[in-house]
Amino acid sequence: MSIFRSYDIRGIYGKDLTDEIMKGIGNALGNHLKADVVLARDCRLSSPKLRDAFVKGFLETGWNVIDAGEIPLGAGMFYGWKTKTAFAYITGSHIPKEWNGIKFFHANA
Repeated sequence: MSIFRSYDIRGIYGKDLTDEIMKGIGNALGNHLKADVVLARDCRLSSPKLRDAFVKGFLETGWNVIDAGEIPLGAGMFYGWKTKTAFAYITGSHIPKEWNGIKFFHANA
């Protein structure tokens, strides 16, 4: 099973989606965007660790992460849109608690 989907990246935390993989995702996004990103997360227990890994990888590219914290998806999307900044959201959405992932949004939402 691939963690990469057309609309997001998801997997079982610690098995399919590890901190090292999330660091690589952050690095890849920073190299692709070549701009700062707003990052937020849901309340899953693995979300803070995935946030730390993503930030580490993203910062290696020389761009900044604006950590919006643990907020609802819509609030983060609105913030990204209003500030014209790309937005990434760490979430497992509606799937079981063992899962987690990340969604991406353009600066224009």
